[in-house]
Amino acid sequence: FQLTGVIKEVYVGNPHATIDVDVDGAIWRVELAPPSRTIRAGFTEDVAKPGDEVIAIGNRSQDESENRMKAVRVIVNGETYDVYPRRAADI
Repeated sequence: FQLTGVIKEVYVGNPHATIDVDVDGAIWRVELAPPSRTIRAGFTEDVAKPGDEVIAIGNRSQDESENRMKAVRVIVNGETYDVYPRRAADI
């Protein structure tokens, strides 16, 4: 599943880092890895800010009424962050 939109909010904290993304007026919650793993991938609150375009690749919630996904890779400002590198190798 791939999602492209504009960042509304970035949170790097427990239990998982998250990005709220505006996709054509709908807000999606993009869950990343736990903070230590997300930061180890190079993704911090300093590399993405509200207004930046983001591409998130991963798995959509099985409940299609939820605007939520679990990302294994995010791309912001031309930089790729594999927050789950082993899974990202398969995409």
